[in-house]
Amino acid sequence: MDALQDFSQLLSHDFAQYPFLQRTLLAALLIGFSCSLLSVFVNAKRMAFLGQGISFAALPGLALGLWLYPALSAPDTKVYAIALGFCFAAAWLMAWTSRKETISEDAAIGVYFCVSMVLGQIFLAQRNGGEQIVDIAPYLFGSLASVSAQELYWLAGIAAAVLLAILFLYKEFFAFCFDPQYAALTGVPIRFLHYLLFFLLTAAAVFSVKAAGMVLVTSLLILPGACAALTARRFANLFPIALVIGLVSSAAGVIAADRIALKLPPSLFVISILFGVFFLLSLLNRRKTA
Repeated sequence: MDALQDFSQLLSHDFAQYPFLQRTLLAALLIGFSCSLLSVFVNAKRMAFLGQGISFAALPGLALGLWLYPALSAPDTKVYAIALGFCFAAAWLMAWTSRKETISEDAAIGVYFCVSMVLGQIFLAQRNGGEQIVDIAPYLFGSLASVSAQELYWLAGIAAAVLLAILFLYKEFFAFCFDPQYAALTGVPIRFLHYLLFFLLTAAAVFSVKAAGMVLVTSLLILPGACAALTARRFANLFPIALVIGLVSSAAGVIAADRIALKLPPSLFVISILFGVFFLLSLLNRRKTA
C-alpha cells in the first residue's frame, strides 16, 4: 500500500512538474475518447479495413499540405483542410473502384492503401528537397509529446462532435448499423448517417495521426469496439465499455512510457495494452462458449 502511494505521488509530481506530460496525457485521452466510440460503429458495420485505409490515407494528405506550404514547420488549419479533402477523395475512389463486381471492396482498399504509402513518401521527399527515402516513423507511431494547444482544441472538438452525434442520433444509428433496409423504409436518413459516420471517421483519423500515429489510430478504431463486443450483447452497452477500455489503455500507455526508461513513443505502449486486453477477453470468451 505504501509503495502504491509512493508511486502515485511520484507520478503526480512528474505530471505537475512537466506541462508537456499533461498535454501528452490529454491528447491521448481525447484521441482515445473519439476513436473508441467510433470503433463501435467500425465493428458493427464491418469497416475495420476501411478505418485502416482512412488512417493511412492521412499520411499523404498531411504530406501534401506540408509540401504546398513549405514555410510551415507543423500542420495548421490549411494543412488539415487539405488532408481532409485528400482522405475524402481517397475514400470516394475506393468506393468507386469497388462498384464493379470484379473488384471487391477489400481489394480496392488494399490498392489505395499501398498507393497512399507511396504518395506519402513522394510528397515528404519533395518537401525535404527531393530526398529519395524519408523516415515516416513519426507518422506511423506519432509524437504525443509534441501536441500543441491548438491541436488539443481540434481534438476536443472532434471528441465533442462524436459524442453529440451518438447522443442525438442513437436510435437512427442503431437502425443504420443492424437493419439499414428496414431503417430506410421507416424514414431513417441512411445516406446522411453514412456520410456523417464517414466524416467523423475521417476527421478523427486526420487530426489524430500526427499525434498518435497511423498504427495507434487504426488500433483505437478497431480494438476497443472489438473488446466491447466480446463482453456485451446490447448495442447501448458497447459504447461505455469501449470508451473505458480506450481511455484506460491510453492513459496507462502514456504513464508506462513515462515511467519505463525506454525511448519509445507512448503509442507503442497503448497498442500493447489494447492487444493484451483483447487477447485476455478473447480467452475468457472462449471459455464461456466452450
